[in-house]
Amino acid sequence: MPEIEDGLFGYLHGIVENNKSKLILVNGTANHVHLLISLGKVISISELVGDIKRDSSVWKKLRILNSRVFTGRKVTERFQSGKLKLKM
Repeated sequence: MPEIEDGLFGYLHGIVENNKSKLILVNGTANHVHLLISLGKVISISELVGDIKRDSSVWKKLRILNSRVFTGRKVTERFQSGKLKLKM
C-alpha cells in the first residue's frame, strides 16, 4: 500500500538499526513485507523478530487510530525467518 510504505519501511529500518543490525532491503505488498537483514552479533533472530513484531504492531495500531487507510481491511500478522547466504 503506497500510502503507508514510506512510513512503515522507515520505521522498520529504525527497529533493525536500533538492534545493531543492518536492513539491506525492504519490500512488500498490501498484506505483507519482506526484509533482508544482516543480523548483528548482539541479538538473536528470534529477539529481533520479536522486536519487529511488537514495535511494528504499535506503529500499525497508532496509524489505524489516526487514519482511515485500514478501514474495512482485515489486518493479520505472520512472521517467518530463515537464513540466506549471499555472495557480495
